[in-house]
Amino acid sequence: MNTMNTTPVVDIQVADQRPQAWTKLPIPELGVELDALPLIDDLDTGMSVQKVI
Repeated sequence: MNTMNTTPVVDIQVADQRPQAWTKLPIPELGVELDALPLIDDLDTGMSVQKVI
């Protein structure tokens, strides 16, 4: 009997954060601006990923 489980292989995308400039992300409903670091902006799909602090 084989009891070994196999782990599925997945693709991983890595974004280098060092050369990016921090921007401000305004949240008018709360009256604050959060620091945001844009990581990925895919014009074909409209998807964007930001690191927000």
